[in-house]
Amino acid sequence: SDASEVDDAEMFAMDDRLAAAFKAIAPKKSEKKIAAQQASAFRLRLADLLLFAISSQETPPGIKIHMIIPLLKLAKLQLKEDAEGLNSRKTISLLNILSRLKKIEVSDDEVISLLDKLIVEGSGISNPTFISTVAALCSFIVSHVIFHIESNKAKILR
Repeated sequence: SDASEVDDAEMFAMDDRLAAAFKAIAPKKSEKKIAAQQASAFRLRLADLLLFAISSQETPPGIKIHMIIPLLKLAKLQLKEDAEGLNSRKTISLLNILSRLKKIEVSDDEVISLLDKLIVEGSGISNPTFISTVAALCSFIVSHVIFHIESNKAKILR
């Protein structure tokens, strides 16, 4: 009999120890599920805080305008990860709220830059809700240009 041979009992014992070692290394499914639930709850709380900031009269209009592109990027990322759009609904609703803001003073350069960024971020996603939101944001920005031109005409006529 060869000394390097291992009998069946020893082989099964080594197998059990190896399986236990791998189980100890791998995260448990329940831990992953709990982490996913906590991350989802955190995202919802964050969206609620952003809603509060957007809705508040105390938040300067310039900050609200500068939230558009980061929120658009987030919605786009969320849609790429989840084609059904379950994770992006809150983000898109925040963008829709921003698209209905009252007239805000924005410089011509900011308007052009924002429109350019909206076009770039609006491409590549075929989700109809996302496309509608991007269109509403573009309309919102263009209405600022028209408002700005009309207010300048009124100043000149006075």
